Amino acid sequence: MRRAGLLGTIATLLVTALAVAATAPASAGSGGKAEVDRKRLAKRAERVVEKRNRIELRRVSRCGPRRRGRPQSGRWVCKWRAEGVWPGDVPYHCAGRAVYKRKKHSWLVERCKNRMQPMAPLLDVPNPHPTFGYNDDWIALGKYAPPELLGLLEQSGSEVARTGLIWWRAEGERGKYDWLVSDMLYERLLAHGIKPLWTILDAPCWAQPDPAACAAGESRLRPSPQYYDEMADFAVAAAKRYPESVGIEVWNEPNSPDFWGGPPEPDRYAQMLERVAGALHAQAPGMPVVSAGLAPLGDTGTSPHGYSNFLARLYELGAAQRADAIGVHPYPGVGPAEDYLGEVRIYLGKVQEVMARFADPGRPLWVTEFGVSTGGQRAFAPAGQGQALAELYELFRRVAGIELAIAHRFVEDGAIGLGADPFGVLARDLSPKPAYCELARVRGFAPEPCAS
Repeated sequence: MRRAGLLGTIATLLVTALAVAATAPASAGSGGKAEVDRKRLAKRAERVVEKRNRIELRRVSRCGPRRRGRPQSGRWVCKWRAEGVWPGDVPYHCAGRAVYKRKKHSWLVERCKNRMQPMAPLLDVPNPHPTFGYNDDWIALGKYAPPELLGLLEQSGSEVARTGLIWWRAEGERGKYDWLVSDMLYERLLAHGIKPLWTILDAPCWAQPDPAACAAGESRLRPSPQYYDEMADFAVAAAKRYPESVGIEVWNEPNSPDFWGGPPEPDRYAQMLERVAGALHAQAPGMPVVSAGLAPLGDTGTSPHGYSNFLARLYELGAAQRADAIGVHPYPGVGPAEDYLGEVRIYLGKVQEVMARFADPGRPLWVTEFGVSTGGQRAFAPAGQGQALAELYELFRRVAGIELAIAHRFVEDGAIGLGADPFGVLARDLSPKPAYCELARVRGFAPEPCAS
């Protein structure tokens, strides 16, 4: 019995020794001292790094003792580099170190920190179709365009029309509302089975920082903070008057000087969003509130123009959390010969990164504007515009959290008294461009004008 027990103990010790030898890449050196086998160490480092980071290494460049000239060092460092594609078709490129501790036969492995721009992961199976529609100045369109225009919108499969609810038009005189033009639009849209998404814009002169300059035609657009409560009252009145609306968006592209009317002020916009959202939730419950879609501007450094910087500040101040959805404007910003889909994925990836940082990854994203133009320096050919818009729409279906997608814009320019804008899917004579038909087709609709 003693002999059998002794043999069992010896066998156990042999198995343990073999396991340690497999983990510790060493070989017998001169003088009987254990020296590290660099090739075996590099192979072992490769396996450990790949397993812990779930990546594929391009190569381990070298392994050496932490202290040069001391091969018996207690720690050895292997440098590695990796390139590949993570699940969700997200490319990565990273580098780091793996430190081998000889005494404990253990490894410390640096995490793969992607040096590439973050990209929104793609779902293997597309989401259901998001709520879809077009952005335009629908009040002006209703005033100047023929009635058939809303018929074309309905045939396209649109469910929503995004339009500005211009505060100064409705409350030019403080405390007195004039709903005539928005009432007409609301009724006409509902008659075609389409619901409005109102974007509150453009403060009256009496609410602006410089009322005199506003009255002289030098409008600064945004209201002064002391009027945010009155802006909230206006939003509540609109929500109660138009209860079948898709939602209310609080301003448009406040990170752009063109729409804010001056240098971006994320802290002030955060105040505005909190006041309006708080009032709507309290007095018009059930009306969705969306934060303003952010322009894809200068997302570098700490510039307040940058959409991810701006959004992060809204989260820091607790304002973004008050919205029912986060508004985004993921325009590609590049032409047809470049990776326009990749550019949009980077925009969305940065937004998702901010939301994850503030433990809010589940809040819906509303794409309240997207589009490509058939004019300007990055012009797409008409057929290319149609293809790009259809591809962008399909991309949105494969990004988690996108519940609404609104294309900019419906009518191209000119003939109805609006400014030139070659983003439209209808030409100036209201004839369909290829984009009108492509966006309808990708959603399963076949409008009559696209039959020929």
